[in-house]
Amino acid sequence: MEPLKINLPFHEHPLTPVKIESACKWCGLKFNGVSDGYQCGSCIYGLFHKTCANNKNIAHPSQTCGNILYHTLNLERGKRRCAGCREKIYDDLYFICNDCVLVPTRRKGSFGSSYFHFNCAKYPPSKVINVPQHHDHKLILEMVKSSFTCAACGKDCDGYSYKCYECNLKFHVNCEKYPAEKCPSYVFHTKCATREDVWDGKEMKDEPEEEEDIQPFKIIDENTIQHVSHEEHNLRLDKSGIFIKDRICEACVYPIYHHSFYSCMSCSFILHESCANLPLSKRHVVSNERYRYKYWDYLFTCMACGLLSNGFKYDATRSTLDVRCASVTEPFVHKSHPHPLFYTSPRGVCSVCKKEEHHVLRCVEDDCGYVMDYRCALLPYEVKHSVDHHFLSLCYGEENASGKYWCDICEKETDPKTWFYTSKDCDLTLHTDCVLGDFRGLKPGIAEDEYVHHVRRDFKVLRNNSMSRPLCKQCKSRCIFPFFLETWNKNSIHNGYYCSESCFYS
Repeated sequence: MEPLKINLPFHEHPLTPVKIESACKWCGLKFNGVSDGYQCGSCIYGLFHKTCANNKNIAHPSQTCGNILYHTLNLERGKRRCAGCREKIYDDLYFICNDCVLVPTRRKGSFGSSYFHFNCAKYPPSKVINVPQHHDHKLILEMVKSSFTCAACGKDCDGYSYKCYECNLKFHVNCEKYPAEKCPSYVFHTKCATREDVWDGKEMKDEPEEEEDIQPFKIIDENTIQHVSHEEHNLRLDKSGIFIKDRICEACVYPIYHHSFYSCMSCSFILHESCANLPLSKRHVVSNERYRYKYWDYLFTCMACGLLSNGFKYDATRSTLDVRCASVTEPFVHKSHPHPLFYTSPRGVCSVCKKEEHHVLRCVEDDCGYVMDYRCALLPYEVKHSVDHHFLSLCYGEENASGKYWCDICEKETDPKTWFYTSKDCDLTLHTDCVLGDFRGLKPGIAEDEYVHHVRRDFKVLRNNSMSRPLCKQCKSRCIFPFFLETWNKNSIHNGYYCSESCFYS
């Protein structure tokens, strides 16, 4: 029987009620355990918490006239600023106060809008901040838009503020810096004090210090270890740099090219040397939780990059990261950009792929505005592909390129001004997605299962290295990517091949 589908005004496709464990598209949070939600069969990542989808109106402290309502964005992206954080709105969904939309502002010929990001509306700042161990005075939220200079970062601001009336100082609500000498008393970072995704609400006074990191392996001798993920055998260090085809790391699931690695002395288990040194627990900028290292083969979706993986991971109550994204630290330096990047605020449009993602890294230099999502940030600088016997290098676009270029994998036109893979010895411009595919984070040969539209799908990841490329069951095209999925039904009978995530989840 076909599952019941409903239509909600915030999304263009019909939605199916489901139980979800992954992060919600809108709030970006992962509940503790399974929660009620909706799934879109037409979108790859169309999962929504029921509570988020049903928030048709919210009482916000800035709106004295009434509630604010959600709307599907019908404006040009980036043309409106959020009344809460003053950042530009790129989201598909935003909240608006209908009673205030035509109230004139101080600027001649313009009107107040009272638009809000989803999270700024759902998680508004506290009206009063009282952190006695850091500051003797209360900070009061002033929900009156005004121009002022933030006492913390020194920037000129236009919007709401926290004010210390005793010190007569103002701080903008989403200030990214800690006040230093500018205030006679230390003021707690307002973003940490008010945002649920930054501060978990737990008071840390008198709490014991976090446990020290435990080394993930025992040293047997100078070149031999016993790793926590493979305690049954010892691993020996190999620094030869010799490339062997189809050899991948068990942790990050990426190939081992010229890197140093540890290999098992009794079986085929392999780890990059860097992956073998990953800590058993760590903090990460995308969440206020502490992540724990998990080293067993379970299918999951990385919260930062959105890729499927069955490698090792870092797990927290509400989110999961693959080991590559978990290893990103600040400042993040990328060869494509002259300035370091930071995780200052979630959600933004990537300057590389032009896609909007929930977690991005930003350049904080004045007037730069460069944004990079985690998927683009972690594209390997060097890869091996069957299309060429040489190694392929990541190229960051050629501004002066002219003429037409073609991808030898999909045989479609490429834009040489965008990122692509090329060979030093051959004139190639290959789409990054064609070279890597959607299943780059999955170990080949591992059997998994996933529920798609309430139906369990058992599948196995296979290398696309046969003489004849399989035909995708969904798009009816030959699979061009380096990996594809083979599915079978409950009777273990072959049920078809899928070339991409969008085809698999359709």
